[in-house]
Amino acid sequence: MIEPLDRSRLPEAAAVLGAAFRNTPLFSSALRGIDEPGRERRLTGVFRSFAAACLGRGAPRVVLTDGRISAVALIYPPGRYPLSLGAWLRNGIGVLALGPGRTITLARVDSFLQAHHYMEPHWYLYVLGVAPALQGQGLGGALVREMSAQAGGELPCYLETDDPKNVGYYERFGYQVTHQAPLPSLPDVNMWSMLRAAGKP
Repeated sequence: MIEPLDRSRLPEAAAVLGAAFRNTPLFSSALRGIDEPGRERRLTGVFRSFAAACLGRGAPRVVLTDGRISAVALIYPPGRYPLSLGAWLRNGIGVLALGPGRTITLARVDSFLQAHHYMEPHWYLYVLGVAPALQGQGLGGALVREMSAQAGGELPCYLETDDPKNVGYYERFGYQVTHQAPLPSLPDVNMWSMLRAAGKP
């Protein structure tokens, strides 16, 4: 069952995202030297800030499985991204706990993403994560389709991914790569920008 993220379930959603992203290329590189449980703990704090900011300006959605959050999508409707200064600060406050060096690295990643962000009105899939034990069961796909339904074919949908395995995954939902480049602050990590054109069924 898909429903809007309720503020009372923010810690639960953040924990799902922290677990989902603990081994991605971006965060494995940016948090190099921290073991997997440590990365998950730190990322839970980062994603709590991301989700809180999205609650204020976006349209976050979750999948519930047996009453628990199993997947999370942080979605921004047209006109809600880039973030205002206040929302940007709320979004990034969790990153500060990673320490100054890693904060600077991730701020550079954010600057890179904003510089290449799609400029026309669109729906933006900022974050999509599924609890590791439930991956491969179609939960993420349900959230991707949910955003497509919200867009209604009238506006494009946009996302970025740092995982090459995700490129083919999103292509199955009608997305096409519009830009690909290594991150200047993490040259061992590539980032793909992907767009689902308006009018796709």
